[in-house]
Amino acid sequence: FQAVLSSNNTDIAIVSETWFTDTSPDQLVSIDGFTVFSESRHARRGGGVAVYVKDNLQSSLLDIPVPDELECLWVSVRPYRLPRNVSSLAVYAVYSPPNSAHEELLVDHLVDAVDVLRVKYPDIVHYPKRLLAKLRKRVKRRRLQ
Repeated sequence: FQAVLSSNNTDIAIVSETWFTDTSPDQLVSIDGFTVFSESRHARRGGGVAVYVKDNLQSSLLDIPVPDELECLWVSVRPYRLPRNVSSLAVYAVYSPPNSAHEELLVDHLVDAVDVLRVKYPDIVHYPKRLLAKLRKRVKRRRLQ
């Protein structure tokens, strides 16, 4: 994985299904030259997400509440070049297994998280709420079919 990141000059990588656990050793999770943020699955094997950010970029974990049933995390990243009115980007890593019973909860979380971003982190770029509302409607229509 490190070779892929290096050969593609990657600044940010999002990985789903990491299979990391709370007891995974640092040498298994970390990659030289990158800061890693990860969330492992707690109830059973598999799943989990990670965000790798090149060390020369400012990054930090965002304080956005995530329901226990979801496997996701939010990271703030400050690339070197951004429009003047934007201080950083919100990077969202999520793993949603096929046929998840939590699909609607995930959509609700995304919509709620955008509200949190707007209030707590107003200078972060994020998707407009109307796009997430469309996603919520699409999921509900699919459930009714």
